[in-house]
Amino acid sequence: MNTSDEALPIKFLPTQGASDSGLPLEAAVADNDWQERVLAAFEKRKRFDFSPLVKRYAKEYGLSQEESEEHIDEMCRFLCLAGLNHQPYSMMGPVDHAWHTFILFTKMYTEFCAAISGKYIHHNPGEMLTGNRESYVAGYGNLLADYERAFEVKPPAHIWPQLATTAPAEIECISCNCETCSPYYPPCD
Repeated sequence: MNTSDEALPIKFLPTQGASDSGLPLEAAVADNDWQERVLAAFEKRKRFDFSPLVKRYAKEYGLSQEESEEHIDEMCRFLCLAGLNHQPYSMMGPVDHAWHTFILFTKMYTEFCAAISGKYIHHNPGEMLTGNRESYVAGYGNLLADYERAFEVKPPAHIWPQLATTAPAEIECISCNCETCSPYYPPCD
């Protein structure tokens, strides 16, 4: 295992079957060291003082400090997965809002990305506009499956909206309150 902050190349292997939540395991999962690297990256969050981010996020979204801390911890899990997987994920729910707030803290965000993955993790809500609904939903399903695989727990349903496996999921305004973020639904109120 590499203990430095240097990003390691990842060899991805296809998976088959279904996760414990019933979602198909169509995500490209890395070799046996992938989970270890994700967990090591997640531990690196302890090096950062997220208190200014927690305070701002709680104020902007009307959350308690505990709720804000939980959302930011889940955002860190997402960023570790995204930073160590070359396949893009789709995003929904409060973790996306926490990510928006984190990006405003440019220095800390850049340092965090470098520490966990050795690269800047870009946020591009326009990416979903170039694809179709099915690929967007599949990208979110892959995220949930990889989360479960890496952390060996199901993503908390009160933070991560769950997808129906047989019916199309409703896609919320996933990035901001504007119609350019979601071609499928009007802006959130």
